[in-house]
Amino acid sequence: MRLRDKVVDVNLKGTFLCCQVAVEQFRKQGGGGKIVNVSALAGRWLGSLAGCHYTAAKAGVIGLTRHLAHELGPEGIYVNAIAPTITLASQRTTDLWDARSDEYKAKVLSEIPLRRLSTPQEVAAGVIFLCSDEASYLTGVTLDINGGRFFSQQADEKRPSAALPSFLVVAAYFCVRLTSRNFGCLASGRF
Repeated sequence: MRLRDKVVDVNLKGTFLCCQVAVEQFRKQGGGGKIVNVSALAGRWLGSLAGCHYTAAKAGVIGLTRHLAHELGPEGIYVNAIAPTITLASQRTTDLWDARSDEYKAKVLSEIPLRRLSTPQEVAAGVIFLCSDEASYLTGVTLDINGGRFFSQQADEKRPSAALPSFLVVAAYFCVRLTSRNFGCLASGRF
């Protein structure tokens, strides 16, 4: 299997399959629940470290998130997404970042108004918020967790148009709200 196929399978198909399992479980438990799909800034603009296949998969997750939010809202199932920028949360991402030149890294950091990459804890905080009672009127939303990088790219006239599709959000992770302070993760299944 080619790398591009794996990237799409994991990031888009994997998200779809995980959503199927979560929805099935929510229905078995009597309805209601919260799903948070993990996308990336790449789905809104373009990928800094990965190719067009990653960007397309992440954009597909945003579309999937919005569609499921509309379809499942009447059942009390919330579907949202997060869209972080580069986060050194895995060895693969760290290796990709480390392989870049110092000039490239400085350019990326200069595009982020906060002038740093996000931490895994900051990204997790976005997921926890979307699973909390404080997000009780949010569904179909993509929460940008990128230190302002997305909007600063839109403001820069030298950049491509911000009229790119606003479908983003990907990943095979989602959070199921079990109690007000206890969250668990599920995987696989079908509607």
